[in-house]
Order: sequence, then structure tokens, then C-alpha cells
Amino acid sequence: MEGNASFTALNFSVDYNEATGMNYTGASTVLNFFLCPSSTRSPDGGRDSVDPYDPASTLSNGFGYTDYGATNYTDIDPLGQTLYAVNFPATPYRNKFSRANGLLHQGKTRIAEITDGTSNTIAIGEDAGRDPRYDSPYTEGYYDGSATPRPVLGLGPAGGPNIYRRFWRWAEPDGAYGVSGVPNNKYRPDHEALAWTETGPFVAQGTNAGNNDELFSFHPSGVNVLLGDGSVRFIKDSINVVTLRGLVTCAGGEVISVDQY
Repeated sequence: MEGNASFTALNFSVDYNEATGMNYTGASTVLNFFLCPSSTRSPDGGRDSVDPYDPASTLSNGFGYTDYGATNYTDIDPLGQTLYAVNFPATPYRNKFSRANGLLHQGKTRIAEITDGTSNTIAIGEDAGRDPRYDSPYTEGYYDGSATPRPVLGLGPAGGPNIYRRFWRWAEPDGAYGVSGVPNNKYRPDHEALAWTETGPFVAQGTNAGNNDELFSFHPSGVNVLLGDGSVRFIKDSINVVTLRGLVTCAGGEVISVDQY
């Protein structure tokens, strides 16, 4: 992506927000190709606000944003049923028992795994407008699908108070998300609107409401996605949820034509 200056400024043996700040220069760089021109935030210059738990951040600005993320799984019901709507009112088609991997799932994906075809599988989707008003359901201590402390945490004790992952940063390793409902979910609230130091209940945390943790854009009627073959497609808000599930799965065996979305 011709971002060699940022790349060489990063030490990949430690976290991007390692407490000494050795990766701050690289990870705080504003990369315009990670920002959607239509995305709406308060004026911020492409970086988030100062993080009170990060010594490097408190001395300068925040870290660079991204408006995109990998759709690493879907748990839309394969039949489009609303069996668990009472549990997930924001995403009534969500069925955790039907979870299936996306193209860029956790770990490593081999091309041979994408049996649905790279031209029929979403790799990256818009999740625009995320910022420090949102809270991740996972702390900095969450690692590799468990609560095991990361090898190099850098920011206080594992699972420490209010030290939650910042999934709106392009350098954050937890920037991917699952697809549990229609694009541009209108369910409210779409963000917590809480300050960094908020200690109260997280009213939208992990609910896949709006652009908290779902396909979301500021374009009218849909979102842009990058397919595994490198092509970009526009997915309409009106897409059938079963079709959307098929576009996210990498080995679901679905047959999907372009006119379905």
C-alpha cells in the first residue's frame, strides 16, 4: 500500500500500543486509504482522542482510525429465521449456533479454504464512523479467543478496569467483526456516547447496533465491500439476510449471483 514509512516505524514483536510508546509513531500515522471520505466524526484529523491509559498517547495525539474491517464470521440464521430475536433485538436474525467463518477468520486462511470462491466472498467491509464513544466487549487482556493475558500487554493488568480494546484503530488486532444482520442497522443506540473513563453499564456494547460492530457506512442505501478477488461491490441495505450470510461465509456452499445484491 506504499506506506513504507509507517511500516518501518513499527516493531511487530510488541503490541502497537506498548507502554513505552515505541510503536506510537507508526500506529498514530493517519492513513487516508483507511478512511472513507463520507464517514462522519467530529473534527479529529484522522486520529482518536488522547487515551488516559496510554502514556504515549497522553503526551501527544491519539492513534489512526480505520473505517474498514474484516468480516471474519457470520451468525445470521441460514434460513433467515428469528429464533432468538428476544435475546438479540438489534439483530433478530442472529443465531450463534449457526456461526460460520468468513474469508479472514481468526488465525490463518488458505486460499484452498475459500471453496465458495474469492469472487463470491467478502474479505473487508465498511464499518465507518467508529470512534472512542464506542466500547468493545473485550478487554486488552482478551487474547486468542480466551481471557488468557496477551504475552506483551503493556497497559496494566490483564482485564484491568476500563482497559478495553479500541477496534476503531487501524493498528488494533481486534478490528474484525462478525456479520449478524442487515447493513446499516438502524437499531439505536448506535454508540455508547460514553467518555473514556466511564464506569457505568455499557448500553450498546457488543450488541451489533449500527456502526458499533457491523457493516455500516454513511452512503445512502448500502455499503462497499472488498471481495476476495480484489473487486469492490456495493451491497444494498435491502439485501436478503440469507444472501448476505452466503457472501460472508468462505465455505458455506451457497450459490449467489450478482443480481441478488
